[in-house]
Amino acid sequence: MKAIQSPSSNIAPIQNDPTEPSIDLGHQSDVVLDPSTMPFPESVRSEALEPFLNNQNSTVLAPLGQADTFALELDHPTAVSGPVAIQLHYLRRWPSSWHNRIIGKIAEDNQIPSQTDVISSTFEDPEFACDISDSRNAIVFCQGELLHAVMMLHLFDDSKTFVDKPLKMDPDLIVARFKERFPHTLTTQHRDAIRAFVDEHFDVEGNELEECDPIDWDEQPKKLLTIDDPVLREFALKINSIWKKLCRTVKKEVAEQPERFSFLYVPNEFVIPGGRFREFYYWDTYWVVKGLLASGMHETTKRMIANFKHLIERNGFIPNGGRIYYMRRSQPPMFIPMVYEYHTVTKDDQFLYSAIEAMEKEMDFWKTKRTVNISKNNRNFTVFRYRADSNVPRPESYREDYETAEKVSIERKRRLWRDIASAAESGWDFSSRWMADGQTMHTIETSDIAPVDLNAFMCWNMAILAHLHGRLGNHTRRAELFRERNEFVDTFTEVFFDGREGVWFDVRVQTGEWAQDAYPSVAAPLFTECYHRLDERMMMDVLDTLERYGFLGFPGGIPTRFVFF
Repeated sequence: MKAIQSPSSNIAPIQNDPTEPSIDLGHQSDVVLDPSTMPFPESVRSEALEPFLNNQNSTVLAPLGQADTFALELDHPTAVSGPVAIQLHYLRRWPSSWHNRIIGKIAEDNQIPSQTDVISSTFEDPEFACDISDSRNAIVFCQGELLHAVMMLHLFDDSKTFVDKPLKMDPDLIVARFKERFPHTLTTQHRDAIRAFVDEHFDVEGNELEECDPIDWDEQPKKLLTIDDPVLREFALKINSIWKKLCRTVKKEVAEQPERFSFLYVPNEFVIPGGRFREFYYWDTYWVVKGLLASGMHETTKRMIANFKHLIERNGFIPNGGRIYYMRRSQPPMFIPMVYEYHTVTKDDQFLYSAIEAMEKEMDFWKTKRTVNISKNNRNFTVFRYRADSNVPRPESYREDYETAEKVSIERKRRLWRDIASAAESGWDFSSRWMADGQTMHTIETSDIAPVDLNAFMCWNMAILAHLHGRLGNHTRRAELFRERNEFVDTFTEVFFDGREGVWFDVRVQTGEWAQDAYPSVAAPLFTECYHRLDERMMMDVLDTLERYGFLGFPGGIPTRFVFF
């Protein structure tokens, strides 16, 4: 856009009569005036404007506030921002029918695009993060014009704030009231009114939870006191103190009126990550379990694992986290390892027996919902991948996902949104590992990658489940699982192992080729023992690869990658 900024412009600004009335259109943003639909009268080309027209190839249409002016290029639409007031001094020279065309065009370009327009596609039907089969509140938290308006108007700095708010009344009533109060197309002018509507109908985020004191917490656990290094011992004790600070339970109201909360009810206490993450998360909990067991908190560990058992029995899988909007994706499959870690320490066969069916269901979910066939070396193999079951913006990051999709074609949007959700399912959200160009979100292609670590985890799950069935005396099932695991090790080696490098790489689903870029995930098969025979050379090759890519040069930890978002 070519515009004159008064009074710094070298061209004298147009002199307006301060007594002239004007049509004040209020504060407009991103206004577009299109010459193809709004032609100018020749009379606008007055002698006062000719020097500007000759020099700038533009036509001044109207002044902006603060004595600024804006200009419209003659060959394409021009966007302008700021308070808009079209002086009648100019409008009188134009036919009155053009006035409405200008004002109508400005109003149109301040409309919020409808959710239907945003997610529309002739290539794939929308699959929302949740629907009424999960809860009646899906019409508020996962889809619908209320969710869309709140996100597009950017009412909250963090999209997650809104979808974590409890409802003050039935979700159907809230949606009905919203439609009644805002029956017409929404614009940016509705922002304050919609914020007032949210304050009236929603409660404060996080108030569905209560802090708790774990019943088996000890300020100085015996095991931690045996650590010889004083620095590491102090570090371990600080972690131990966190368990009390981050312990939460769900209020009974969530169980009694689940439709009013986005939180997924679980019966026992749990440990949250903290900050904006006010709920439990699936694979985070595996590492929490490791810490709780080190702190001697066996009962708390058991009760947290029982929460996940409850979710599997209810949903057939463990969602990404403890919210309704996580119901179309999971996270790395660590439930079976959690049970194993707990049983290894406690030898609690009774709890193991109660959990074995849930472990089988968890295994079945990944086998039926997250596998894909890959062709490599003229052979077909079945491997695992992350692939969320939603293909629209994530409710907790709705506006961010919408803006990312603005960079791609309409036929690509569905795939983009699915792959963003799939990256969240991976636990690596977000990493250059999933991006075609290694840098930008709109090139993400998570579902086209078979990750080495996910497949190593599944290999581990097969071995653990076989071992635990053996512990319970289920020897037939134990033999089946060990056979399945050994066959999968063959697949895993054939598909992921690069004999030249001596390490395992991610594989592209479409081509069967290795993704020749290393991440710390190359070490996952060593952690899960997904190989037939280990020798010292394999370990050294992994270490050499990590060192060559620069991962081992950081004191205190290993980065996932060197591109930041």
